[in-house]
Amino acid sequence: MAITVVIITTFGLDEYVHAALHGGASDFALKDAGPAVLVEAVRAAAVGDSLVPPALTARLLRKPAPHTTGGRPSPRSSLAGVRAAVRLSPRSSLAGD
Repeated sequence: MAITVVIITTFGLDEYVHAALHGGASDFALKDAGPAVLVEAVRAAAVGDSLVPPALTARLLRKPAPHTTGGRPSPRSSLAGVRAAVRLSPRSSLAGD
């Protein structure tokens, strides 16, 4: 069973979005988007879809993507994405431990 990751944060910095999505996150939502958008992000991830806010998507499309190898993120950028995603949350446990 694959783990689905939805990043919900107050930080919409482009490098965080790139790192999270290239690190394997399905969705990236901002906390101030409101409850309906956050619920839709989780629902989209549950069925294998992605929901990235249009403003973030438009901004990311105007910039060049980070360096990748052969169309796939390099192992270094994937690891950086995981580390960035972990740093995005102030909570010590995301699994409900």
